[in-house]
Amino acid sequence: MATIIDLLPLWLLSLPLCTLAAFALRLDIFWVYLCMMSEHVVKLLWSLHRFRSGLWINNLTGAAGPESSAL
Repeated sequence: MATIIDLLPLWLLSLPLCTLAAFALRLDIFWVYLCMMSEHVVKLLWSLHRFRSGLWINNLTGAAGPESSAL
């Protein structure tokens, strides 16, 4: 999931937005850079949502079933 959170905003938001801003709209470098940084805002919001949901937690010390007992 971390790879998806990292790559999707890049390919679906940042690169198309920067291409549009730079070549189609002919915006100044400041605005192109701002479009590039918008990716990080999306990643932050998505990561915070995942963190607060607790889906990233894997309990490795919990009670094990009878098939994994040491004795």
